Amino acid sequence: MDGSYGPKEFTTDKNGEIDLSKLPTGAYVVTEKSCPGYVIDEETRSQTVVVNANDLQTLTFYNRPAGGLQLIKSDEDTGARIGGVKFEIRKVNGEVLGTYTTDRNGVISIPGAESGWYTITELKAADGYEVDPTPVNACVKDGETTTVEITNQRMASIMIHKVDAHTGRGIYGVKFVLYDSGKNTFTFGQVAETIEKLHILLEEAGVKKGDKIGEVGTTGNTTGNHLHFEFRLNGKYIDPFTYIKNPPISIIASRYQK
Repeated sequence: MDGSYGPKEFTTDKNGEIDLSKLPTGAYVVTEKSCPGYVIDEETRSQTVVVNANDLQTLTFYNRPAGGLQLIKSDEDTGARIGGVKFEIRKVNGEVLGTYTTDRNGVISIPGAESGWYTITELKAADGYEVDPTPVNACVKDGETTTVEITNQRMASIMIHKVDAHTGRGIYGVKFVLYDSGKNTFTFGQVAETIEKLHILLEEAGVKKGDKIGEVGTTGNTTGNHLHFEFRLNGKYIDPFTYIKNPPISIIASRYQK
């Protein structure tokens, strides 16, 4: 409220009213500043009123309910909700509204989202799913909640076991090419040109410190159970200890065991 009395700020009570019964006489400009969950009517946002002695003036400000945006993430085949999926939501002008993660019910709710178009982009998938980077556009209207459902397919897995026809023992180093139903070559992974790129690829694959990346066993021409782990740089084998920081003592011992 501006005028000979102010400026001062007041908040409506539970009935949506402000009682200013002891104002000095004079002219006042009353401006609505905020109204959570509603859109302010610009035509009535600021009003001028003249208050005289023993005079009661009533001002009415109009608002309409704000819209909302709800995002649902689900499995394409089963319809089950998927939690832990991270999205970035932007306005069409490029302004980032924020980064959000689906809850355990696979839902992101943004009540009071301003009317307009938004772009939704998946940043990180849940375990067992592949990120779908395709942007999805959604339009929010005042007084309405726009619901967008985005689905993902769970990743499949294949184990190929190559064995000697006579001995039944596994054969190491055999390479295979896998094609999909459209005769397109399937790529198993990417090559990391640098150790920094390797870290990025591991993170994108959802591999975290402490995760199991292999199992001890024996296949091929071996003398016992072991875990085969190797590094290659430009097609050549290199010592992985160049990149492994603070390896467990047991690994160090086995490396130098004669």
